[in-house]
Amino acid sequence: MRAPPFLLLLMPVILSVYWAYHEHYATKVSIEKVNELEAQIGHARNTLHWLNIEWNTLNSPERIMDLTDKYFDKLQLVKVTEANYGNVESIPLLDNTKIIFDVNSQLLLATQTREFGQ
Repeated sequence: MRAPPFLLLLMPVILSVYWAYHEHYATKVSIEKVNELEAQIGHARNTLHWLNIEWNTLNSPERIMDLTDKYFDKLQLVKVTEANYGNVESIPLLDNTKIIFDVNSQLLLATQTREFGQ
């Protein structure tokens, strides 16, 4: 028993319709996921924007100075002046320690040389 020729021609059409439907459905699901992610990104950006505004408000120099003046006695704060800072030479170091200024990082580096057997 042979299959009629139109069935042989109809099979690729049916398979391509099934494939197209499957791809269409997968594309719709992917588009929904992308839309959800874009909404989450938008919400995160909005939240970050407001958090930056709040941080800038809380960190404003005028506000910090006002709070410092207001709670100066209660917190027993010390005004920051040049006298509050010391010299690097005043830090007690071990005998074999060298202080090197790193030009690249603009930092003072303390290195200690150790001899083997100590």
